[in-house]
Amino acid sequence: MIAIEASGDMNTFINAFPIPAQDKVTLEFNGNDQSSTIYVYNAKGSLILKKEATGYEKTEISDLQSGYYMAVLVSSEGKTITKKFVVSGE
Repeated sequence: MIAIEASGDMNTFINAFPIPAQDKVTLEFNGNDQSSTIYVYNAKGSLILKKEATGYEKTEISDLQSGYYMAVLVSSEGKTITKKFVVSGE
């Protein structure tokens, strides 16, 4: 599942790979040199990661259970970009 909902500056992005992931996923994001916060939620809506960022960053999340996840990048101006991704247990 590679679905992107975006609003705001198109120079701001968030990527998740590989898709589908096995037990870990790499998030790549660019807050366009402004203070941003990345949130990752599972399908139940539980927050599993919150990270403050400025500019371009990569982070790896491991030990994820099979299921659907959503990464949300929120700029200091309140603009958001959402990336949905799936982790398979295979």
